[in-house]
Amino acid sequence: MAGPNPAGSTGWDEEGGSMRPARRPRNWAGLLLVLLLGAGVALLALRWGAGRRADFAPGLPWHTDAAAAEAEARARGLPVLMVFSQPGCGYCTVLKEDVLDEAAFEDLVRERAVLADLDITSDPGTMERFRRYGFRGTPALVLARPDARAVAVKEGGRDVPAWLADALRTWQAGRPESPAAVPPPAGGEAPSDGPTTRPEKNLPA
Repeated sequence: MAGPNPAGSTGWDEEGGSMRPARRPRNWAGLLLVLLLGAGVALLALRWGAGRRADFAPGLPWHTDAAAAEAEARARGLPVLMVFSQPGCGYCTVLKEDVLDEAAFEDLVRERAVLADLDITSDPGTMERFRRYGFRGTPALVLARPDARAVAVKEGGRDVPAWLADALRTWQAGRPESPAAVPPPAGGEAPSDGPTTRPEKNLPA
């Protein structure tokens, strides 16, 4: 004869003269719901991944040192696209996630330019280079010759693909008399096209 159920049990079966926990019925409805939710999440991830990349232009090699980028540019005979940014710059994040991380941008620059993603707070040399091109806010972009002479400069993140396509045409045409192909300015302000984030006063000079 079976004794009372132990405390906390949900029912016991008496079988073969021994007591063992009763088998709980499987919750097939709950299991089906979990599977459907998992399938839905997977489909959303695939759809998201088709149009967006998980990180910053993973299909392209990006330098974080301008000198290294210029060395590769000299070896390959290509211009350098420098993208200047800084931590806390929301406009920089938008540029990187919504423009530089797109397949159209990758198609535009692949085998046409060496890329450099430069944080102006990383070292004094990067800040000096940023200021030498006449910039005052981020994001800022330069398409430069391997010797650092600017082909075209842009401050702000609007219409970057169109600006870059035109700058690459200028580079390919090799027009040294073009106003866009002059050396980087010693001072002044670069052309601005869109909102920018000004560097903090305590950044390295």
